[in-house]
Parts: sequence; structure tokens; C-alpha cells
Amino acid sequence: MLLHYKEYGQGQPLLILHGYLGCLDNWQTIAKVFAQNFRVLSIDLRNHGRSFHSPVFNYNAMAQDIESLVSDLSLESCIVLGHSMGGKVCMNLLSRNRIKIKKSIIVDIAPKEYPRGHDQILKALQSLDLEKCQSRQEINRHFEHQGINPLLTLFLAKNIDRSENNKFVWKINLPVLVQEYDAIRKEIHFNNPIKTPCLFVKGEKSDYILDSDWHSITKSFLNATLSVIPQAGHWVHAEQTTDFITAVQAFLSDFTN
Repeated sequence: MLLHYKEYGQGQPLLILHGYLGCLDNWQTIAKVFAQNFRVLSIDLRNHGRSFHSPVFNYNAMAQDIESLVSDLSLESCIVLGHSMGGKVCMNLLSRNRIKIKKSIIVDIAPKEYPRGHDQILKALQSLDLEKCQSRQEINRHFEHQGINPLLTLFLAKNIDRSENNKFVWKINLPVLVQEYDAIRKEIHFNNPIKTPCLFVKGEKSDYILDSDWHSITKSFLNATLSVIPQAGHWVHAEQTTDFITAVQAFLSDFTN
């Protein structure tokens, strides 16, 4: 099965991979900006958005999905941009080296294993009885009572849709995303150093990439550069959109000049 995606613009293909519990809709505004110079493919990863559901959920499986899509579209080469979990999918693609990636942008994630950090969010999602919800306001109040901030509530609410009988339903495969959460936290290993030019984008207020991480990153990524976006947390692209776009466009300027 192929992944669901939306396509914008023309030119060198640029693939956008969202993070855990995200979807391509999170990137629509930015995708349209990049579409001024690129053929942008904004993608729903498996068990997310409108892509297929599967009990298998790990980085090798997600990388294989991207490779299948690239093959089906007959893309000779591409640029890959990935945020958080999507950034690790990008790293895995680079490690597997089965498609030609000219450049990559890895947003606020390192190859290392991370501690559990989504338990409050997962509890809020699991405790929400969608069948009993009558309105979006009721859903938002549930997240508020669970201690979820308004920005994160908007992000999580994109995972909820209406069914044909007008009932609220999950777009994500929530049971599998919960069950396989530890697989997403795992470290990405590299058999060989990555020579592909890679831009790592870090939010200044985020602790996902530490100074100590950068030392190990540059051992695995021989052509890595770092851009720190001021006043941004982990959702760099949503919190400081203009600065994020500027940093990425500068890194990809050789494709547009």
C-alpha cells in the first residue's frame, strides 16, 4: 500500500515527513511556500493522517514506505525534510541508502534514544471517549482538563475526523501508536558515515538536541550544519515559521539560484 500525500508545485522533489501524532496538514502552509521552487510531496506516515493502518510501526517499515512511494512516482532523486519522528525516518533513509537523497533537513531531533516524553499526551488521547463527544468544544475541554496547552490541543485535534454518520473518529491508529511508542524512541544506527549534506534545525528553547548531541551527530553526519531558531521550542516550524522557512531556503539555495 502507498502512503497518502499531497503535492504542490514543480521542480526538484522535496518530501516532508511529519512527527509522531502529526499529519501532513501540519505542514500545509510551509509546503505551499516551498512549492514556489520545488515539487513538494507532503506525506502522511503509516498509522497517521489518511495513510493506511498497520500493526507494524517502526523506522525500517516507515523508511520502506517512503522508498516505495519514491519508486512508484519514479523520482530519480529527492530532498527529505523530517520533523522529530519524521527526522528519524529521514536518518533511517540515509542509513539504508536505497534512494538518492541530495540534501536533508532534520528538524529538532538527534539520532539518540529518548526517554518517554509523551505519556501525558497519550493518557489524554486514550481517555477521550470520542463516541460520546458531541462537539469540538467538548473535545477541547477534555484536553484542557488533562493539562494540555491550547497550541498542543489544536495539534492533537487534527487527528480527529467525522465519520459518514457524523460521529467523531480517530484518523490515527491510536492503539498501535501507543503500543509501539518505545520503538519510536529508539536510537538510529549508521553502518557508515552519512556524506549527504544535512541541515539540523534546532529550536532555541528545545532540549531535543543538546550540545553533547552535536558532537556525536557530526561523527555520523560528515556534512552536517546546525541552524538554531530563536524563541522556538520543539515545534520549530509552527512557533517561528518565518525564521524556519528562511533557514531552510538558505540551505537549499543552490536548487533555486
